[in-house]
Amino acid sequence: MKRGRVNAAVVTMMLEVYFHVIFAAYFMGYDCGFTFWYYGLYCAIYMPAIKSDMSPLLHRLLRMLGVVIIITYLLYIYVARHGLFISSYNVSENITNALLYINAAVGFLSIFAYTTAYTINMNNENAVLHGMATHDYLTGLYNRQRLQKKIFWDRYDKENDKYSEMSVAIMDIDFFKDVNDTYGHMAGDYVLQEIARILLRFSGNGINVGRWGGEEFMIAAADNVSYDEFVNLLERIRTKIEDYDFYFEDKNIKLTVTIGAAHIGNVDEAKPYIKLADERLYQAKKTGRNKVISE
Repeated sequence: MKRGRVNAAVVTMMLEVYFHVIFAAYFMGYDCGFTFWYYGLYCAIYMPAIKSDMSPLLHRLLRMLGVVIIITYLLYIYVARHGLFISSYNVSENITNALLYINAAVGFLSIFAYTTAYTINMNNENAVLHGMATHDYLTGLYNRQRLQKKIFWDRYDKENDKYSEMSVAIMDIDFFKDVNDTYGHMAGDYVLQEIARILLRFSGNGINVGRWGGEEFMIAAADNVSYDEFVNLLERIRTKIEDYDFYFEDKNIKLTVTIGAAHIGNVDEAKPYIKLADERLYQAKKTGRNKVISE
């Protein structure tokens, strides 16, 4: 079923509930509490999940229905308080009370259900926004902003009032422009995604990976990883990528990477060490590429 038909069915159902309350209250009496259904119906009108992907016409119809519900409810209160409401049936007090409790429960349970659904919906949307703010859209890795937060802020230990040590490395794909020029940008995107998958295999236990920008990636290690262990890890990553077969549209693309690394001590200023890693990266590129320079 098309989305438009689903939305139309939802609006039709809401209108049905609206008129059901009118006729039920008229025949059974105001005191039976059918107007409690308007609470849940009004909440449903403004649910983002219900309003999403609706046409402008259905949006306007929902807004009008919300206004009409408020007016109808106020009219019911006015008529009931002035003794002008006369039901068509003489309903006993026991049945009236039973219907009142049932309808009140339906109304307030509807409010609870919709507010819960709204909270879940907003939490999901916030999670998506947080992911967009902290992760690279193409590779799914941490983006530059998130990596900088880890390097500049997350190292700080408030309890001991000091910065922890960290190792950082910048990795560049050798001759990445040739991949785009030879095989197309789709192949370039594929290569970036595959390298991201390779890096993720080496992440965890204090190792964080992310996309630094373009064809550059950042690898960072917390203080539980020694600098020697970190450099050995970088060499394993370099070898893995060198031996990896990047198959794109039946074509095997062979690649290498060049890496520059540096160790950040217990200092608050990390920028000089990131700059040092970048300088070592370019030193490695000038002296043959496909290598790791760490000192």
